[in-house]
Amino acid sequence: MSTQQQMKSIDRALSIASQSIPVWFNPLFSILKITSSLMDSLGSVEDHALHASLTQMFSDQLDKLKETNVAFWRSDLEIEWCNAKLRLYALTFTVSANATSLRASQIHIHRQVILHKAFEAASSLTTELRKLSQQCTSDLYPSGLLTFVPKSYFSALFNAAAFLFRFIATSSMRTRTSTQEILAMNSIIEAHKIFHSFPEQRELTRAAIHIEMFIDVLKNGPAIGMDELVVSNKLGASVMFDAVFRACRQRNTDPKTGKPLAVREWKTVNETFAQRLPDVPIQSTKDTAERIIGVTDYENNAEAAEASSALGGQNPQWWGNWENYIDLFQAGAGQWDAMDVGNLAGDHDNLGDLGSFMYA
Repeated sequence: MSTQQQMKSIDRALSIASQSIPVWFNPLFSILKITSSLMDSLGSVEDHALHASLTQMFSDQLDKLKETNVAFWRSDLEIEWCNAKLRLYALTFTVSANATSLRASQIHIHRQVILHKAFEAASSLTTELRKLSQQCTSDLYPSGLLTFVPKSYFSALFNAAAFLFRFIATSSMRTRTSTQEILAMNSIIEAHKIFHSFPEQRELTRAAIHIEMFIDVLKNGPAIGMDELVVSNKLGASVMFDAVFRACRQRNTDPKTGKPLAVREWKTVNETFAQRLPDVPIQSTKDTAERIIGVTDYENNAEAAEASSALGGQNPQWWGNWENYIDLFQAGAGQWDAMDVGNLAGDHDNLGDLGSFMYA
């Protein structure tokens, strides 16, 4: 993110060129400025009460910005706005919950509230990208306008999928409804469809594979707690990284003992799904080794991660939605049109790059 001085310089440039730029460009830049400010302000805050207060302040700023510019709000603004919300909410989980029992309970409740808000933002972001995929489609461009959007939109979509995974997987989320669970699963399905619609793009195909791995964790993973991130150091803490790590850990288990293998023994996505990934120059083993060093410390604390069931009870309807979708997916992408995932949930009221770890 840019420094405040750079932001001021860009402000002056926009002011000079105000007659030559679209009217929606100003709120777009305002979203980026708020995101830059919140990342800078919250990055060093350790006190939970102050962190929660600042989070609410920045959330209110984003809400007010949207209300002020509702007359010309559009899909690209909604996507950037939702992604800014998710980046804000992700910072809540980078602050350790280690505290007195009373304080830990307050932190726990606050995180539940944040996950509900993140669920709404992630669902909305996925819906907007689905709409773009359906506009201006042709034989040459079957993915419609998504063919031409910035690559950062796909990063935002994967971040949304990671939050939806956490929303479903967090066993303590007793306040979520079955309708919300169904919508979360359907949004994950839509994200997978979008990523899989670009089979020639290696990083997007890899994202689709990781989403399938998320589902495997939900269905078959061991009982694990989702209250804390597996990497707590702020240099590496990330809700998105956490989701991918848990998915890779589930895939790399010893078939005899059922326990996860040491990270150094993991098979990479490149190795396991070589036939699905487009060809690229061979990556060095040194690069691969460096990418997993940041998570090896988790092996020393694996026992701490074992806690209550990730799901508690399973909702057969939203499992059925995934199974129906994946059956069609395996039969062929051409049959997807037979299933309108967007309408499966029914009526409801709660509506950078993918990261180097995606190569592991």
